[in-house]
Amino acid sequence: MSREYLLPKLVKIGTPRLRRLAVNLIPSRKIQKLRDIIDTMERTSVDIFETKQKALQKGDEAFESLNEHGKDIMSILGASLAFAGTDTTSNALSRILSLLSTHPKVQDTLRSEVMQAISTYGDEMLYDDLVNLPFLDAVCRETLRLYPPFPLAGRIARQDASVSLSTPIKGLDGRQMTSIMIPKGTKVYISILNANRDPALWGPDSHEWKPERWLSPLPQALADARVPGIYSNLYATPQVSTKMSSPSTYVG
Repeated sequence: MSREYLLPKLVKIGTPRLRRLAVNLIPSRKIQKLRDIIDTMERTSVDIFETKQKALQKGDEAFESLNEHGKDIMSILGASLAFAGTDTTSNALSRILSLLSTHPKVQDTLRSEVMQAISTYGDEMLYDDLVNLPFLDAVCRETLRLYPPFPLAGRIARQDASVSLSTPIKGLDGRQMTSIMIPKGTKVYISILNANRDPALWGPDSHEWKPERWLSPLPQALADARVPGIYSNLYATPQVSTKMSSPSTYVG
């Protein structure tokens, strides 16, 4: 969790050029890959923005033509629907498209389901028809499970609370603990990413992207845990499994 404390301070040190130089010198393959991804996103975004801006300056007709015939995701979305999304929505959509591009069999199965739905309901399907496509639903759920837009959530305890543990842990004194005390004002970090990938809940293939897992009963351990998640697990009504010290106690 050190990044939660260090990053806000590190980004204020020196000039952007100095910080970029520091990033270039860090001997970490993951950091260098992240740097390259950000550079690509920036170049692509700037290029699309400038192209749109030039078309807009030429008039509405040129701008509409660009949106109609453009191949970038902004043009495609702009021409097909009013996309009122946030960063989390666009990130999730980008991840789905990326995963489909590297899993051709899944892509073929999904395309077949969508084409069948179009032949049944027409090009402009109603929302109720769209959400009833089982494999499309499975692809969305599995992507949000494995790659949640919010991998970490932070909360502050409003009151003292005793939180039960799903699995006992050994304390520093050697005793087993089945619950922990959280004093009022304590910052609590909840790892949505780890909960969504926990092999004890999801099974040994928890780190694999398998949309088909949603087409069959989920592991009993997950059903018993009843953990709510960003993947929107509707197969079991989410219930808070923590035990509070009093009915009015709230951690969040």
